[in-house]
Amino acid sequence: MKKATERPTPNYTARLLGLQELQAYLSIGQSMAWKIGRESGALVKIGRRALYDRLKIDAYVDSLRVREK
Repeated sequence: MKKATERPTPNYTARLLGLQELQAYLSIGQSMAWKIGRESGALVKIGRRALYDRLKIDAYVDSLRVREK
């Protein structure tokens, strides 16, 4: 049986990620994952569930990259 404190194993082939999966995917904390999920426009609500579109997250993170000259 899975303990409540265990994080889910990220499934990087899934298009929609839960908040904890998004945290693991980006290697960041909960507050920053929530912020990036909202700012990127990746939030998808299905019923009461909040999921984040991995493709939009990837595009947003790519746009944040600092270009070297």
